[in-house]
Amino acid sequence: MEEVEQKNEMLMRKGKMSRQAKAWMTASIVLGVLMLMGVGFGIYGMVMKGQATSENRQLKEEVKIKDDRIASFEESLGMMVGESETAEPEENEGKVGKPVVEAAVAKTGYIYIGEWGIKIKIPEDLGGVSYTYNARGYVCVSGAKRGIQYAPEFADIEKNLPGLGCVRRYHVSDEEHKYSTEKIQIGDYVYMYSGPQAVYSMDAEEQKMELEAVQLIKTMLTEGISKF
Repeated sequence: MEEVEQKNEMLMRKGKMSRQAKAWMTASIVLGVLMLMGVGFGIYGMVMKGQATSENRQLKEEVKIKDDRIASFEESLGMMVGESETAEPEENEGKVGKPVVEAAVAKTGYIYIGEWGIKIKIPEDLGGVSYTYNARGYVCVSGAKRGIQYAPEFADIEKNLPGLGCVRRYHVSDEEHKYSTEKIQIGDYVYMYSGPQAVYSMDAEEQKMELEAVQLIKTMLTEGISKF
C-alpha cells in the first residue's frame, strides 16, 4: 500500500513538472514570437522611413527643378523690381505718365511682353536696357550705347520717365494710329512708336550720348518687334 502511494506521488510530481515545462515552453514561444514581431516592425519602420526620406528627397528635387525653370523664365522676361504708386487712371488717361510697374531689367537679347505675345530685339550696341510695361498699352525703354564707362542718368528709366522711347499697341481698327508712319503691324495689332518730347541731359556730351541711345531704341521699337 505504501509503495502504491509513493508511485502515485511520483506520478503527480512528474505531471506537475510536465505542466511547468509546458508553461515555460509556451511562454518561451510567445516571447520568441513577440521578439520576432518586434524585429519585423522595426525593419518595416526602417524601410518606411527610408522610403519616406527617398520620396522627400525626390520631392525636393522636383521642386528645385521647377524653381530653376521659373527662375530661367523670369530671367528671360526680365525681373520685375516691384509695384509703384500711381495716380488714379482718370488723372493720367491718354498719357504715358508714371508706369504701372517699376523698371524691369532685360537680361537677354530680347524684351518679352507676354501680355502682347511679342518680343523686341535689343540692338547689340545698346546696353543697360530697362523697360516698363504700362497696362494702358505702353512699353517704354531706356538704355545707353555700349562703351560708356558710367551709368548716365538719362538711361535711368525711373528718373527719366517715361524713357527714351515707347511703343503703344492699337487694334488695326483704331483710328489713332492711322496717320503715323513709325509703326509696325503684327497680326491684328499695330505697334506705334513715340520718342521723347525733350532731351533730358543738361551736359552737352551727355546730350550727344542720349540722342545716340534714342536712335538705337527707335530702331529697336520700329524694326525689332516680332511674335514669340
